[in-house]
Amino acid sequence: MDSTLVYNVENLRALASELSAHLASFEGNIGEMFNVIDVTLNSSEYWQGQTYDQFKLYCDNYRTSNIEPLIEEIKKWISDIESAAERAEATTARNVGLFG
Repeated sequence: MDSTLVYNVENLRALASELSAHLASFEGNIGEMFNVIDVTLNSSEYWQGQTYDQFKLYCDNYRTSNIEPLIEEIKKWISDIESAAERAEATTARNVGLFG
């Protein structure tokens, strides 16, 4: 059985960078969406009263219970990928030193 481990540090770093960019975009879109909920919809021109208040409470709870934990989990994945790249690079440097 072959137990070879192959990695590409540049690809790991590129993946972490791309995930970070997509996450930043996602967070920006969430911020914009909640601005619409908090400001635009909460006006006499659109929607006010008890029904709006219940909708806003539901949205705020969803953000706290679902969206924010998802964002934190993705940040952890990014950090783990960056750490893997650093460890892989250190291992490569150490192994190259064995043959230099």
